[in-house]
Amino acid sequence: MKILSSCIPFSFFNSKTENISIDELNKKNECAILKNKNIEMNACHKTAIQIAVIDQGVSKETKKQLIESLCDNYSESYKELMNVGESTLYQRLVTDSMGSGFLNFVKEDGSLCHTAYIKQYNGNYEYYHTNYTSIDKAIIDKCGVEIMNQIKGTSISHYSMRVDSVAAINEFMLSNKWRVSFWTSGSI
Repeated sequence: MKILSSCIPFSFFNSKTENISIDELNKKNECAILKNKNIEMNACHKTAIQIAVIDQGVSKETKKQLIESLCDNYSESYKELMNVGESTLYQRLVTDSMGSGFLNFVKEDGSLCHTAYIKQYNGNYEYYHTNYTSIDKAIIDKCGVEIMNQIKGTSISHYSMRVDSVAAINEFMLSNKWRVSFWTSGSI
């Protein structure tokens, strides 16, 4: 996949989260949910934060700080913690050389509208999110229903980040005039 000038320059890498495989992360998420350790998993940003904690990408203290920054949904404090700003927003998503971390999607008017978590393991990427069925539909329409996975007992969807699934997200972003910011979970 080639990186275009309007693409996210993913030069971040978080080796800490590389130790847990995607399958192990899915099992840990399922266990945590079954034990009621996840709260408010219906909110995309809280889901992404909880997955990052389970993936060992952020500490429980950082989780607390992030959750507190969400008092008014996406606050200025949240944007600062996640490094979301004009200089970090891109029109295209590219997964080359990126580590595990957060994707924060921004509408044309500058408002944050969705957060997802990307898990990197052995050169593969998995996209986790909840509460944005329009993105699910875009990916499924382009890649087929077999690409969609769900964590048992939740509304958390996850997808392998292949060339076609990344293209589906990029097409969705383009048609909705969204931009995206990536922040490695270890940088918070």
